[in-house]
Amino acid sequence: MAVPTAILAPELRSRVSAVHIDDATPSWATLGPHRVRYATLAFFERGTTAVVLNGIERRFAPGDVVFVPPGSVADSDRAFTRRGTAWWSVAFDGASGAASPVGSATQRLLDRLAGVIPVEPESGIGRISVPRRDRNAWIDRLYRLRTELRRTDGDSADVVFALLTMLAVDAGRLAGTSTVERTGSPLLSQLASFVTANIDRSIGLRDVANALAFSPAYLTELLRRDTGRSVCEWILEFRVRRSEELLLDGGISIADVACAVGYDDARSFRRAFVRTRGVSPQAWRTGRAAIASSSGNSASVSIVRDLDGFRTSA
Repeated sequence: MAVPTAILAPELRSRVSAVHIDDATPSWATLGPHRVRYATLAFFERGTTAVVLNGIERRFAPGDVVFVPPGSVADSDRAFTRRGTAWWSVAFDGASGAASPVGSATQRLLDRLAGVIPVEPESGIGRISVPRRDRNAWIDRLYRLRTELRRTDGDSADVVFALLTMLAVDAGRLAGTSTVERTGSPLLSQLASFVTANIDRSIGLRDVANALAFSPAYLTELLRRDTGRSVCEWILEFRVRRSEELLLDGGISIADVACAVGYDDARSFRRAFVRTRGVSPQAWRTGRAAIASSSGNSASVSIVRDLDGFRTSA
């Protein structure tokens, strides 16, 4: 069945599309396994879901931003149909020419996005996470982008380019700060980028060592000398930090949080959380909700931490 251009094809004349997908999207919009024609930036707005990319199932949660290069093979059926899920797809043709009001400027932005978002070698996708406090700004820009792409006046191309530039700049900043603050250990920053890009997978010392081109023993020695902690201790810490942000969303179950940060089941996740935080995930969530209720403000915790004292930045 032909897919209506209003849903999945680039909108109007700009060679850039901005599409919002949720559980109200018609069932005919599910594509099954297909080759991605255009470079695509996906932003996951709410709910948790799984998408198969280049044969690897990846789990995504609110705030995740994923860069998918053209030519990738994706199976997005579950992403379209899972109840409670909403996400955005911004696709870039990238080709300049008379038909494109953004033209080569779009290609430069596309190159910028591809360069700043950490890429996982195995699947070829890039991934960062938008902190809870910044997500509404991303959502507002994406709605505005979709609106401007539908306009036909002469000013819309300038607005589109400005909005895309803001997204690219934000992505670049988050790629450097969404998991750790800059420290005196470049090795830790590299580790953080790899773990962030693979937060939903079961990774360990050997995976990190291969990605960073070190032997496991030498990597362990270097990191412990720099930080006093092992690779596995840091992987655990980064997983728990991301889970704390997801736990603030009361609509996400503990089991879904566990999957989103790389655990096969909620029991394993609970053990890891208790080991690092001293309380269960549910107790942590309840405590944060109580604080928010008593203060009258939304509870918030940043995934950005002081690496020496593990103090929240809030």
